[in-house]
Amino acid sequence: MLCQITKMQQKQECYLQTNMVNYFLEMQEHLFVQIDWY
Repeated sequence: MLCQITKMQQKQECYLQTNMVNYFLEMQEHLFVQIDWY
């Protein structure tokens, strides 16, 4: 993920972005169940 290459002082920002990404991925799982993740 992108947050793996962020600087230490951006760790919290990365954490928040990751949470938002996870949130939207969860929503997309419900909205786009036909997406092929494999």
